[in-house]
Amino acid sequence: MHRLQLFPTVFILLKQLVATEFCDSTPCKHESSQMLLMMKHDADPCEEFHELVCGGRSIMDDTTNSEHYHKVKKLLRGNLTLTPHLEAYKTFLESCENYYPELDYKENLRKLLTYINVDDLTEILSKLILSQSSPLFDIGLDIDVNQNYQFQLMPPSMESPIKITLTGLTVDEIVRKSCMEFVQSTITEPGVDIHDVFQAFNKCLEQTLEGYYMNFQKEVSYLSNTSSSANLLNTGELLEFLNAIQGIRPSPNEIRQDHLYKAIDPISISELKRRYDLVDWKKLFHNLGVDRTFNGNEMVQMSFLKYFDNLFNMLKMYNKTTLRQLLTEYHAFHLYLTIVLPPSINTENNCFNIANQLMPEVATSIAYSLVPTSLTGIWNDKIHKLFEGLKVVFDGSLEESRMDENSKQLLRDKLKMISLESAEFADYDILEKGGTNLKFGNDFVENLLYLLERYRKNVMSLYGKQATPTSILAYFVNAFDRRPKSYITTKFIAFHSASLHKSLLNMPEYLVFAQLGMELAQQLVRHFDRAGRKYFTGPGISSSDQFYKYIADQTNTFVTTFFLKDSYSFMGSTYSYQDVDISLLLDELMLDNAAFRLVHDYVKENTEFQSVPWASRTYSDEQLFFIAAAQQYCWETTDISFTLDILESRNLPSPLKIQNIVSNSAEFADVFSCPEGSAMRLDSSVITQFPKVEYYGDYTEE
Repeated sequence: MHRLQLFPTVFILLKQLVATEFCDSTPCKHESSQMLLMMKHDADPCEEFHELVCGGRSIMDDTTNSEHYHKVKKLLRGNLTLTPHLEAYKTFLESCENYYPELDYKENLRKLLTYINVDDLTEILSKLILSQSSPLFDIGLDIDVNQNYQFQLMPPSMESPIKITLTGLTVDEIVRKSCMEFVQSTITEPGVDIHDVFQAFNKCLEQTLEGYYMNFQKEVSYLSNTSSSANLLNTGELLEFLNAIQGIRPSPNEIRQDHLYKAIDPISISELKRRYDLVDWKKLFHNLGVDRTFNGNEMVQMSFLKYFDNLFNMLKMYNKTTLRQLLTEYHAFHLYLTIVLPPSINTENNCFNIANQLMPEVATSIAYSLVPTSLTGIWNDKIHKLFEGLKVVFDGSLEESRMDENSKQLLRDKLKMISLESAEFADYDILEKGGTNLKFGNDFVENLLYLLERYRKNVMSLYGKQATPTSILAYFVNAFDRRPKSYITTKFIAFHSASLHKSLLNMPEYLVFAQLGMELAQQLVRHFDRAGRKYFTGPGISSSDQFYKYIADQTNTFVTTFFLKDSYSFMGSTYSYQDVDISLLLDELMLDNAAFRLVHDYVKENTEFQSVPWASRTYSDEQLFFIAAAQQYCWETTDISFTLDILESRNLPSPLKIQNIVSNSAEFADVFSCPEGSAMRLDSSVITQFPKVEYYGDYTEE
């Protein structure tokens, strides 16, 4: 027996061992080749890790969106009889793809100049807000502490806490994009002073707006000479009006701080009427699509109360007739820049993105129809298992932290509340409602304006309703985007299980979790940062203020010492600084560090490492984990984008984000055998990882 039966047993064991230790599936080969192509293999990981992982031929374009587009087009072509919501989606998509603004330029301009034809000031404001073209203020959506959707009044072009705008369709975005391209074209030397670049950018904004405005005037003047029937506009005071508003708007830094810490003031509609009686506020909110009668006691949120005080004091200098004319003119100017001029609006990806943003419920129904229920079930199980594992690691970190016991327990109790939620969308009522009664023709401009207004009304109608995973996923999370989404005023994180590709199941878990795990862990940790920790914990959490301040101070010292010193070099450019205030970057720095450590600790304990074709010949499995985690942040970084990230938006540029994440890992230097004194081998005393942190210096608990 015994010899004859031994050989099959040994063969089976060896086969299982090979299958466990080496992945030769097509997805593994594809992922390995993509990783290698993106890398610059002669870069020293201990000195230039960003260049190693991102410095290859070029940063690869994400083809995922294009793949989804072609699947959707195949679905729409393959069905002879489409449901009303799919037919509407198809009609809009095709009208966009067949839109050539150059052919209908003058007709579109004439049409858009007469788009608004109402005399009531509140009616005009309603139209402008619904078409995201109000120069005075915008109205967005947020989720309040009771987890209900709430209106938020904001300065113009400030991003709504819940995104409800069509990307790229504002005057500010058009002007900024133009200036970023221009300023970047003027930088010819490898040495870059970011303060000089920032000054040139701000100067460009003013000049470019004026240039666009002058061209707009010429077009209007031309039409006035060729058509006696057009309702033409007198644009003489518009630029002065816009500059006056710009002079009282909050700075980008103030807006960033407001966004991070939710510095909002609740105010009743009656109080709005008392303070700013130029607008009929009850009528305005009703016009936005809210099917209710307002009595004035309803509360809304307001960002930058001082801005609104200054704005309405300024508006008192204008009579209502002049204001109506200026707002109508601005709307025409807005449409001229965003719709009449753009030459490439009809690209496949652009049309697909517009359709998905403005018809999110329909896009969601399509995304889920493309994926077998069995696959979404598998991903639900895998991602929930990963999420619960990350929570276990995080709970252990909280328990081991040096935070005071009361705060520690409050945060651990909150951690138990946070759940990961998906939606099966078996009931398509909410989805199909998004495609009913849509009346599209072949005119893309008319379709776009109609759909934009309808979309904004749909999402505004959520005011006062409970925020649920289903509503967030149906309206505010792209169903083709695998990134989870959460808000610190809710107790859940939402994700689309239909967005995860089948091929990921045939890849080593440690590589998949290096990416998906980071996205999930970042959303989890956000509930426990300096702002998020105060929700669902109670007033006793304030006793942890000293702990958070200590970590913030340590992180500040770490970054200014090692990253933002006299200069910073990457990819052949050297950036010089003077004084850079990174206080608004600290939360992102701390969040990224904590998220990476959670994922790394989870992967080490719960997944098996597998070698992959080609890449494993040069890099160990542990090194590939660091590389895979970092490469999802390999977005294109230019001199101007680096400058604006640091000085304006207060977001980490790609090289700083990657360096911060990996250098804060105590294991990175050992995995890559970095010698003493190298940039990426840091002394353990400077490594700061929330919430499990070793204390150095004079810190003591009170």
